[in-house]
Amino acid sequence: MTLAQITFAMACSACLVGAAETDTVVDPDSLALESLLKMEVTTASKFPEKLSAAPGVVSVITQDELKRFGVLTVGEALERVPGLAPTSSYFSDRNMFAVRGDYVKDNGSHVLLLINGRPTRETLDGGVMSDLLQSFPVNALERIEVIRGPGSVLYGSNAFSGVINLITKKARGQSASARAFATGGGSGGSAELTFERGDLSILVAGQTRQNPPRRTNFVYPLLPEIGLYGTSEPIAVPDRGNGAYLCIDFKGLQFMGAYLQDESMAFPLVPSNTRSHRGFTNLGYSLSPTARWQMRLDLTHTLTRLDTSAFPFISRSGSDTVAEWTNIVRVTAGDTVTFGALYNYIEGTELTTSPPPSVIGSQGSRRAPGVYWQWEHRFHDAFKLVGGLQSNKIGHLDWNTVPRAGAIWSPAKHIHIKTLYGRAFRAPSINELHLVNIGLMGNLNLQPEYVRTIDVSLSYQTNRFLAALTYFHSRQSGIIRGVLSEFPNPPQYRNLGTVRIAGFETEVKQYITDRLFYSGSLLYTRNTTDAPTGAGHLTGPGWNASTGISYQDRRSYTLSLQGAFRPRIPAPGYGNPASESYQQLNAHARFELSRLFGDSTRGLALFAHSLNLANQKAWLPAGHLQLGFPFQRGRTLYYGIEASFARD
Repeated sequence: MTLAQITFAMACSACLVGAAETDTVVDPDSLALESLLKMEVTTASKFPEKLSAAPGVVSVITQDELKRFGVLTVGEALERVPGLAPTSSYFSDRNMFAVRGDYVKDNGSHVLLLINGRPTRETLDGGVMSDLLQSFPVNALERIEVIRGPGSVLYGSNAFSGVINLITKKARGQSASARAFATGGGSGGSAELTFERGDLSILVAGQTRQNPPRRTNFVYPLLPEIGLYGTSEPIAVPDRGNGAYLCIDFKGLQFMGAYLQDESMAFPLVPSNTRSHRGFTNLGYSLSPTARWQMRLDLTHTLTRLDTSAFPFISRSGSDTVAEWTNIVRVTAGDTVTFGALYNYIEGTELTTSPPPSVIGSQGSRRAPGVYWQWEHRFHDAFKLVGGLQSNKIGHLDWNTVPRAGAIWSPAKHIHIKTLYGRAFRAPSINELHLVNIGLMGNLNLQPEYVRTIDVSLSYQTNRFLAALTYFHSRQSGIIRGVLSEFPNPPQYRNLGTVRIAGFETEVKQYITDRLFYSGSLLYTRNTTDAPTGAGHLTGPGWNASTGISYQDRRSYTLSLQGAFRPRIPAPGYGNPASESYQQLNAHARFELSRLFGDSTRGLALFAHSLNLANQKAWLPAGHLQLGFPFQRGRTLYYGIEASFARD
């Protein structure tokens, strides 16, 4: 029996158990758990609201889940989210997540990453995000919210197929914690410090890792002119990085800053070690002109850099600045309006570092002002309508507008139905517009990519149980790809035809008892395209599944097991192994030592964490090259110790 079938069976049985339960909390200790019924999210509307009432298909990874499963990176945490599948591009290993089978791009530009609601984008290629996924300090997170579907009405470009919001903790009292771990040939750790006094609160967190390289053989299939065609050579894929995060709050004034770095390997034609860096800052100020009006001013800046050590010998640097004015007005008891204005400026440069030196690969900049609004009208507790739009003036292009609309109905106390329609856009990246290269040319006439999506979702939600079934249908148009031109002209970026992605997804979460937790999800997609032959669209049809179970004795130990099934992505390997379906199985065990000493203010624990217990190999296609390259680590076992101190 496959993992997908096991997950489906467990989800069905959990639904039967959950449907029969009541909201009665058996054990008072379970009140410390996050109530699934009262869970609030902020990403869908930019203000807190119940998950069941949010105008979006939203999943939440709670802090309880982060602790139970002992995740070491944001990427590992996101593997548990319904509809998300980790994948890579040829320029950055493990740099993206495909949402609902959207493998259309060679990068992660169809997914927008947020830090506490503020966007952080990479401007040159449009979607390199391995530094965030692998190096953001997990110990700083309160939760992760994921919207599957368009989000451009509130968040602009790149909120195309999904939005991932990393929401950090609030400093309460004084606390400190640290974690250190080791594995064969590697080590790492993390630390966190919080401080609160009066109106001042500070959170500082850091994370480092040095994993042993992944060793395998690689076949060079595309360079017969330099004698490498069909040559097999051992390679060692590096896996190390560092990350730091700082947040300071004082009387409505907030500063956030992060520095993230990741070292891995790219496979544009031959293996090449890469280093990606990201610097993120945001200065925000919140105020309330009236009791019904909340206002926020933000200035967000992201600097990114990517360097390769071998072919194609490039150095990329990009900058993304967003100034935004956001307003939330509760007009009446049943009407809430979110509106704002923004100004976005991006610039970037790509240089070749091989002889001749300092040849410009691309250089450009772009300005994009925009305005947006969203209105939510609640007729009564059981029914709500939502509408909104964002209009942008991107560079030399005309103003364009993307809308959203939806209805949310709760016919019974625990049953919720959402019918949603939304459009989103992705503006061309700097390279897509300005690249000058004998292998691929930019195109100043490119238009934005667009998507329109319909979601119909049915959910059942109580304090201890959540089950959701969603049907979705997306139509992507104007997809930007590099395609062959007439000889002797090199390939050029162009807007191509349409891609349709449809399917359904399920999600189940249940606190079977206050100690035993289960989660599971399934995704099925079917993709079609009318793009020209050879456009290189990758489709991801078939089943994705994930499941997890955790037993936590709050006085002594935690045992957790997490699994995922990923389908084959149709593509040849060109000498390397072709993509095949694979399974990922992770385990976590933690033993609490501090309880032995009867001290509740100090924590001391031992833990063991394992990735890829089954030691399965996985190779994925490297973007439009469809060249097979190694993706999944072999079996890796970490041993570590945690220590913490807290004082109100």
